Amino acid sequence: MTDISLSRTKDAAPKAGLLHSLVERVQNAWLFSRAEAELHGLSDYQLADLGLSRSQIGSAVRGDLHR
Repeated sequence: MTDISLSRTKDAAPKAGLLHSLVERVQNAWLFSRAEAELHGLSDYQLADLGLSRSQIGSAVRGDLHR
């Protein structure tokens, strides 16, 4: 007779961590995209008021902009 075990294996946790990481990356990409779209929707005057030019939007959203 063969026994079937339905308990979790040791490698189940890394798979869950991988899925969580993937979901987190997708959420972050969506948030960055949304933020860029909102900034692109501003006028040049409004961007200048924030201290940004259009070419700096991507860097500002990613946090790469150093002043």
